[in-house]
Amino acid sequence: MLSPDHVRQLVAEVAIFKTRGRAGEMIVAPPLAVVHDLLVCENPPLPSLKRIARVPCFSHDGRLIDVAGYHEEAEIYYQPETGLDVPAVPLMPGNEDLVEAKRLVDEVLHDFPFEGASDCAHAVALLLLPFARELIDGPTPIHAYDASTPGSGKGLLARSVVYPAVGEDICLTGQTNSEEEQELGRRL
Repeated sequence: MLSPDHVRQLVAEVAIFKTRGRAGEMIVAPPLAVVHDLLVCENPPLPSLKRIARVPCFSHDGRLIDVAGYHEEAEIYYQPETGLDVPAVPLMPGNEDLVEAKRLVDEVLHDFPFEGASDCAHAVALLLLPFARELIDGPTPIHAYDASTPGSGKGLLARSVVYPAVGEDICLTGQTNSEEEQELGRRL
């Protein structure tokens, strides 16, 4: 038998609960009401969940998910950040829409010193992937950034192309040649 403390720990390992207070958003322990509900229900009727999206994204069948809430057919829960204002997206974009979309992508990438078109294409792919991931059946490439000179902006590029999808700065991890650090990374 699991005690409420054991269940609370298990829930804390797989879910993050937050609350807002005067100091802003804080992570809190799973509420006891949730823990007790899990203890009394052997097979809780929880829906299947593939992802939680903080920005609009496409479902596997090409539908744009831009209304907050759980979308059963896509198994996606869309919960936009407070204050996120996304303009309406036309079902059939016209030339002006495509020109504006390209301008927005260019605005993110225009100052980076890409060596060639393929380098820029990889950056565009990472920029678009979080919005279109469900449209791709199977694995997607891992994205790594390198440069011939330190300080060329590879970290800024990585953060810039991911920011639109996550809405906050990300933590970057550099590759290491240290066997000890690589082993630690494998264990984590």
